[in-house]
Amino acid sequence: MTLLSLLLDGLALGCIYALIALGYTMVYGIIKLINFAHGEFYMIGAYAAFIFLAVVRTTGLAEPYDTAMLLLCAMLVAGAAAGVLAVIVERLAYRPLRRASRIAALLTALGVSLFLQNAALKVFSQNTEAFRKPPLVVDRRYPTFEINATDVRPGAVFDTEVFWRDDVGSEQFLSPAGFAISEEEFRWAAEHGARRFYRYPRVTVRRKQIIIWTSVALIAVGLHFLVRHTRIGKAMRAVSYDFETAGLMGINVDRVISFTFFIGALLAGAGAALVGMYYGTIKPTMGIMPGLKAFVAAVIGGIGSIPGALLGGLALGTAESLVQLSPITAPYQDAFAFAILIVILVFLPNGFFGRHEREKV
Repeated sequence: MTLLSLLLDGLALGCIYALIALGYTMVYGIIKLINFAHGEFYMIGAYAAFIFLAVVRTTGLAEPYDTAMLLLCAMLVAGAAAGVLAVIVERLAYRPLRRASRIAALLTALGVSLFLQNAALKVFSQNTEAFRKPPLVVDRRYPTFEINATDVRPGAVFDTEVFWRDDVGSEQFLSPAGFAISEEEFRWAAEHGARRFYRYPRVTVRRKQIIIWTSVALIAVGLHFLVRHTRIGKAMRAVSYDFETAGLMGINVDRVISFTFFIGALLAGAGAALVGMYYGTIKPTMGIMPGLKAFVAAVIGGIGSIPGALLGGLALGTAESLVQLSPITAPYQDAFAFAILIVILVFLPNGFFGRHEREKV
């Protein structure tokens, strides 16, 4: 893959990290809690979108609507499901511990995370589900170059990615650029109905990437307007400075905190719908690694800072994608993300936009 292709993929991945990181940073900015169950809210959002798209497809409700409307509805359903779950968790698990020590709240967040993971494994099973995307989002790229199956054979090496289209019209990945197509890969494709193979130009902007970039840009603008120019946004900022004083001034602190949990989880759920569209699969444990990496992104940008979460997500996604430039570093993609966290904590503990707070001891 070329440098520019990796940058495009990295920006799309970074947008997903940014959406999840926004939830971390909003909750931390309000009650100073690192909500490690946030990755599970993201996972629940993915399954809500999966169920929604399955229902509208089987009942025929999807036919009158275009792809953009279906995807928007899936994002809203996913966000609403994740948000409702977050409000319930905040009310039952976090609110009673609001005045407890930070370590008690942190351990509770870890417990909630493990509980939701295991509950999802019981309800949805351990199997990876194929996320059936809206029709016009299904792996279409432009422009494409088509080559006959006779030109693709074991040992062939191409300078671009190679895909094949199965009997139901879904596009399947075969081999990255610069790697020889193995006999096993070729046989597997042939057994699954491959009739033609496709290779793409070195740099291809995919429709799915455009959808992700546009969605995240609109969400970021909407969130900025909510926090800076609405009454509830002013209340959120007041509670983030001192929730006891905000309560004395007539602000319903419990309602503001619940709303913050809802908005943060809504963003994670919307991001999960985009991830399902982008990667095509979901599973009950899908929230673990993205949740941790989103936490890294929040720390990089300065946890508690909304612009910092966006910048940290984009920076982490891009850096993680560029690691794939070398076959030597590519297997250590996840380790690289956490190495960045260690470096940031050592040399810039408040992140790029974090506030330095003095604590009395």
